[in-house]
Amino acid sequence: MLRNFGHKRHLIILGVCTLLLGIMVSVAAFATSPSSASAAAPANHHHDGDHDDDHAIAVVPFEFDPGHTDTVEASWVPGEGLTDQHGTKNEALLLTKLSKTSTNAASGANVTNVKGITLTELGFDVRSDGRCSAGAPQFNVVTSDGTTHIADCAAATTTATLTDPQGNTWLRKRFDLTSASTNVVPPITPGTKVKSISTIFHEGVDNGNGWTYLDNIDINGTLIGQGAKG
Repeated sequence: MLRNFGHKRHLIILGVCTLLLGIMVSVAAFATSPSSASAAAPANHHHDGDHDDDHAIAVVPFEFDPGHTDTVEASWVPGEGLTDQHGTKNEALLLTKLSKTSTNAASGANVTNVKGITLTELGFDVRSDGRCSAGAPQFNVVTSDGTTHIADCAAATTTATLTDPQGNTWLRKRFDLTSASTNVVPPITPGTKVKSISTIFHEGVDNGNGWTYLDNIDINGTLIGQGAKG
């Protein structure tokens, strides 16, 4: 979890949060894409895209790289993920940082159309050959009271193991959303409304693998496993 990070790493997170505020309006247009997942889906029904919902949840990649280091990438990549519900691209979300952690750069993705929801389920599938540590990748959940809640991959509970059509192994990760949670810091008070959700990859190659693949980003049982144009 984000503990005892140096001053530069705090600046990176601050910069990323500033970027998110600036681009949320522009990325919201992707939320109605045919490949987006339905925000209205009940928590006990999993969907990987709903073609009829105008208020759909989507996961839109971004790259924060003000210094033009060209060391970060965020994109939905075909042929690297689990089976898609719509189409045969088998997309996965690639997040990289091929520089030191102190470099003012990060990759990530915004989850659109979540403002005002109450979180009941949160997680993703991470490919076992990619990074899964304290800070890379992680969810940043900002609630209506302005608090940023950190949910990092290393702290999540593994609930299942899956294999994609390419033969890669994936770990299904889920976070405890109760008030006693030890893998969301600080815990989210039940019933608190969400302001924004993003996933961030900001740790570099000095601390381990500089990349990871995510799939089936889980927001209240809705699984987003494709890009907005997937």
